[in-house]
Amino acid sequence: MQAEPVPRRLCLRGFPKSNRNSPESKPHYKRFLERNIFMNETNAKPPRVLVADDDPNFRFLARKALEKDGLKVTEAENGRQALSVFERSIPDIVILDIKMPEMDGIVTCRKIRELPGCKHIPILMITGMDDVDSINQTLAAGATDFVTKPINWLVLGFRVHFMLKASREVIEKIKGVFQTPEQGNELLDFFANIEEVPPIDLTIIANIRALERELEKEFLVKLIRNFLNSSPKVIQSLRNSNAHQNIAHLQTEAANYQSQSACLGAMRLASLCKKINNLGSDQKQEKIDTIITDIEVEFCRVKEELMKELNRSLKNES
Repeated sequence: MQAEPVPRRLCLRGFPKSNRNSPESKPHYKRFLERNIFMNETNAKPPRVLVADDDPNFRFLARKALEKDGLKVTEAENGRQALSVFERSIPDIVILDIKMPEMDGIVTCRKIRELPGCKHIPILMITGMDDVDSINQTLAAGATDFVTKPINWLVLGFRVHFMLKASREVIEKIKGVFQTPEQGNELLDFFANIEEVPPIDLTIIANIRALERELEKEFLVKLIRNFLNSSPKVIQSLRNSNAHQNIAHLQTEAANYQSQSACLGAMRLASLCKKINNLGSDQKQEKIDTIITDIEVEFCRVKEELMKELNRSLKNES
């Protein structure tokens, strides 16, 4: 038995009359009607999620966590690719990382909102723990909600389903359901300036272990090995970029390494990378080099703890 569809008059409010019949708007309008008029059908297909992040490990974990909860996932490596994928096949919800190459999450979010019939599609932004300015910008650009790294993979699917439920129930009012970053804080700065912080947040590792039951075998082992093998090369790349005063490449590398570190719960390591991105282009090489040295020292602490987790995983497998 089909549930009663949402009244048509409700659904059309979000799509201007002038845009409904133009050739470029027809695909968006068709999808808009499908989403808002027929979304309560009991035989509906699994909700479609577009995940955009330049970190392949993040995308992989997000895909597995969301697919486990019955969602269909499409991936994009940057904002420009995400926008292209979005326009070809409009998803039910979008997850965007704020910092991406070619087109960042804020610009991507704004461009999605400018598309016909896309003002009410839920957009979840991924940000750093203390990135309050970026959070304010994303909300201004039209984001529905935000979540901070590191992600709790076990509850991500619940959050996405909740956002989809809210968008279905309150279509004409969804623009008012934005959270504010009142509880935003400076935890990353705090982590970066004290050495007593554990090198690894073991709750993050525990989350991945719990999720690993749904993933390919030895996924955590592969994740840790990749991180340990690539880290020395990344740190050397940071030094080379600083020596050649290639600030753009330096900050891109630091942002990527911050994301990879946070995925494994290395919060102080992530916060030190964040420090590099917070520095202006006029900073002296010596100051940046000091931070890179701190990153190298912290990596040694992280490596020691990750090796313990690696051995534990291998022992459990045997």
